[in-house]
Amino acid sequence: MAGQRAWRQRGWVAPAAAALSALCALALLIAYRPGPQDSGSTVALDSQLNAARRWLDVPADVNIPLTMPGWGFDPFKFPKLKEGEVPINANWISQFGEDKWLMDHMFYNRRNGTYLEFGAMDGDQWSNTKWLHDNAGWKGLLIEADPGQYSALAQNRKQDITVGAAICNEFRTVHYATNGAVGGIWELMAPGFKEIFHQQVDASQLPAVACVPLMFLLDSFNITHIHFWSLDVEGAELAVLEAFEFDRVAVDVIVVETDGHNRTKDAAVGSLLARNGFIAVEHGPDQTPGTLNTMDTFFVHKRYMPHRSSAPGVTELKT
Repeated sequence: MAGQRAWRQRGWVAPAAAALSALCALALLIAYRPGPQDSGSTVALDSQLNAARRWLDVPADVNIPLTMPGWGFDPFKFPKLKEGEVPINANWISQFGEDKWLMDHMFYNRRNGTYLEFGAMDGDQWSNTKWLHDNAGWKGLLIEADPGQYSALAQNRKQDITVGAAICNEFRTVHYATNGAVGGIWELMAPGFKEIFHQQVDASQLPAVACVPLMFLLDSFNITHIHFWSLDVEGAELAVLEAFEFDRVAVDVIVVETDGHNRTKDAAVGSLLARNGFIAVEHGPDQTPGTLNTMDTFFVHKRYMPHRSSAPGVTELKT
């Protein structure tokens, strides 16, 4: 337990194999107790054992900064979406009103959900999850590859799990090109995006960043249900989704940046999500601050569609 307390008290920069595999083992040991999620189900237990086995050969030389709040050590204390009054106010945070749109159309009076945010930046400015955290009791996993932004994220969002890494299909090292909200992984950026936002970049001078499979992180923290996933990784969205195991982790709502720099990729994202049971929700082209814009597309899983019937904006939806 002393080691567990140490993890809770501060963030770590640790080898992936030693740190997150240890967390995975701890989460799985806790999950073996019969509880509300599995009631002692051998099916759930077998799934968790298989998740542990698949990461036994994680490279030991990949360093991953992370912070872990106390609730993250117990899977049965993970947030569980429930009904409850949420005070709607005008203090929205998302850049183009994504948080307001979610509350009006998807999560009206829904508290204590679990979110996953890629491209979390500093966790404050323009965050798609901060309003949910501050006003509706949501918690989750925040991932940011920019080393400078991650330092701020770890300080600003101490009640969330934060990870300073990029997401790839396999363990490797990549390089981060910093440019505010349009920074990203150099190796994964679309050529058109580089030409617009990173013309003067010398790739040989970019800082190295660990790149790890998303399922490795979700298994390590025993996350099996994501109510809201914000995916903004400057051109790498398709690669992330292709490696995601939708049959193992339930997702209700996803917002994906589809900015038009690679229309083939954007179309492939829509097709992949449709095959996995998601419905693309149409929204207007207005790019006025505080409103949705064509750079984002929301996808709702058909399983969740009946649960948003009480939302005030539900009649406005077009699919």
